[in-house]
Amino acid sequence: MALAQRQEVGKSYRRRRRELSPKGAVKIAFVPLYHYKPEEITLEVDNDNVILHGKHRSEREDGFDTSEFKRVFKLPQEVDPTAITSRATQNGDALIIEGTKRVEEKTEEGKFEAKFDFSGFKPEEISIQLHGNELSISGKHASEDSGNYRSRDYSRTLLLPDDIVVGSVTSCLSKEGQLTIEASRDPALLPGERSVDVIMET
Repeated sequence: MALAQRQEVGKSYRRRRRELSPKGAVKIAFVPLYHYKPEEITLEVDNDNVILHGKHRSEREDGFDTSEFKRVFKLPQEVDPTAITSRATQNGDALIIEGTKRVEEKTEEGKFEAKFDFSGFKPEEISIQLHGNELSISGKHASEDSGNYRSRDYSRTLLLPDDIVVGSVTSCLSKEGQLTIEASRDPALLPGERSVDVIMET
């Protein structure tokens, strides 16, 4: 009977996982919280691992009880380790850990190209700012389905090569949700090399 009960709980958690995962997010882990609160859990990324720590303390008449746990999850190869997020389910009984795909950069003679996963976003929900050769991309998407409110935020900063022609930077969002940034390159824009004479102090 106990085994059957655990299987039913697992199925319930997997069903909620499908309902609550935003479109375009890469699922890393779905962790039942049991008696832990979200604020009692910390998450860190170490190389290719996502490490989850939890510490709970409950007061009793004759003292208190403490419990701790540590879980390590392997980071999928396609996930950007700098873009890991976590959130509790709507009823707070589980923690969802997600990430976004790595930026696909393609650099060739005369052209620069980078691709971002913005599945589920509309063009008006995406903001692109260019400061010198620093490209900042952010997005905020919100939707409501069967009474469940969902939101997804995205923020990335990309350093463009020094020979990018700033005025040639363009962006395009495909029907599949792939945002492509393209720009022309001009070697003449690269900083020149010169010698600096050393003068003896008199």
